[in-house]
Amino acid sequence: MPNFPMERKDIIDALSELITLLKTSKTKVKIRVVGGAALSLRYFNRLATTDIDSLDFTTGDHETVQDAILLVGRNLGLPLDWLNTEVSKIDAFPTVGKEVHWETIFSESGIEIAVPSAEVLLVMKLKANRPGRDTDDIRKLITQIGFTDLAQVEQLFEDYYPGEILSSRASKTTKEIISEKKTDAPIFPPPPFGEQ
Repeated sequence: MPNFPMERKDIIDALSELITLLKTSKTKVKIRVVGGAALSLRYFNRLATTDIDSLDFTTGDHETVQDAILLVGRNLGLPLDWLNTEVSKIDAFPTVGKEVHWETIFSESGIEIAVPSAEVLLVMKLKANRPGRDTDDIRKLITQIGFTDLAQVEQLFEDYYPGEILSSRASKTTKEIISEKKTDAPIFPPPPFGEQ
């Protein structure tokens, strides 16, 4: 039975199998996970995701990494693009503003998996702001970070996307979330690959 869509456990299982294959082939790679999978791995439990978004892989052996990704997909009944770098091809990831800070959640044998800060994931979610898909993630991130007014969120967005402003839909979503005055931040999940 295919593990699709991917829950947190499925994401960890798939990445763990990928790590095993890459270790066996002695392939070094840095995988920078963003989007819903990054949220699940590091920040809070959330609804399933359809894939794992990553920036382009930093590796000297791109072909071996791609072959391992395909093999994991076949072995676990996932779509062959379960781990992809499509986000690198669209104007979604902040590249010209405030420096993005990464947290390494796995590092062993030259294989590293990292996720960006909650602030970066928030501005990416605000930029996409897909109705029905991003609102709960935005709510949890705003609460976890501790923002209490729209101006803080607008400033953060402009810090990472200089020259851009929140869309009217993102502003409306943010105002509604802040007006809820939720104070219970989501609980951080345990480290996905044990203590690093």
